[in-house]
Amino acid sequence: MKKYLSPDEKLEIAVQALEDICNPLGMLRRKLKEDERLNELAVKVIKDPYFLKSIAETALREIGDAGK
Repeated sequence: MKKYLSPDEKLEIAVQALEDICNPLGMLRRKLKEDERLNELAVKVIKDPYFLKSIAETALREIGDAGK
């Protein structure tokens, strides 16, 4: 069962996605577990346009799937 998202929650998801696209390194750091570190691959990943596109697609899917 999908959760209903209010307009404010949808906006929050969209804004977070935009912030993550603007600062993908910050997003990766935020998702690290306590004892994890980023490696050289992170630098390559954050420059990949498909990675940035996937952030937007994930947010749009989450917003669009809500309530279905």
